[in-house]
Amino acid sequence: MKRTSILVLIACLITQQIAIARYRVPTEHRVRYSMHAFGHKSSGLTSGYVRYSPYAFGFNNRSGLVSGWTRYSPYAFGTKHNGLISEYGPYRNTHWLGNAHDLNNQQLTKAVDRLSHSIDNINSTRRTTRRGTYVVYPNQRLNNRHTINLNHLTSDNPRLLMRAFLNALMPGQYKVSNLLRVNQEVVSFNVVIEKRNLIIKYWNPGIIRSIKEASNEETERLSDYMKAWAAVENFYDNKGDRVVHIVSANQDKILMELADCLQTKTM
Repeated sequence: MKRTSILVLIACLITQQIAIARYRVPTEHRVRYSMHAFGHKSSGLTSGYVRYSPYAFGFNNRSGLVSGWTRYSPYAFGTKHNGLISEYGPYRNTHWLGNAHDLNNQQLTKAVDRLSHSIDNINSTRRTTRRGTYVVYPNQRLNNRHTINLNHLTSDNPRLLMRAFLNALMPGQYKVSNLLRVNQEVVSFNVVIEKRNLIIKYWNPGIIRSIKEASNEETERLSDYMKAWAAVENFYDNKGDRVVHIVSANQDKILMELADCLQTKTM
């Protein structure tokens, strides 16, 4: 009878442990089935951060599904409020929070066409989307009276310009995300201010026009970016957040638009 080496046994045990190893994905990033989401227009698959709440079920929310950061408070309940609140503030009507798959190709195409038209037409580029209740807390009212001296803010980079403005007004209270660059030029990005339920979307119209005229791989990249943003805007819109678009390459106009949506005095 052959004798098995101890090293061989150890190697087999290690190999077995490696073979059964699993990569753990955070719950909020997983896809799962929910009978509350099932219907003739939905397979019932939802993201992990969505859950069912009986307080959300009603005419405006047939599924009763809300985000994981939403909870019920009896102090928020009233004739015009279902009592659901979140870390971003109370919602008057809590909607089902969708994702990119909630918009079909036709809806995405229409959304991109509207967005492209507003960017091309400089006189009507400013557009605001708002649903639900926008809450202003006492400390925010103090910030609203804050005065910013625009003469000290100069930058050819719109992202750095807006960051300098926001750092002077509300340091550490905002996030910049979804940055799109083409040839080292800033095309678009998001500014998320969670405590104010506010999302500021910046677009550089001049660079967008040049990309469209080029008709190359960057044009397709821009189209995909706009489609992704249409789904993201739909998410924020259904969540009750306020979405403001700033479409300009002019430094003064960018700062004035930013100050206006933040209700901040400038000098």
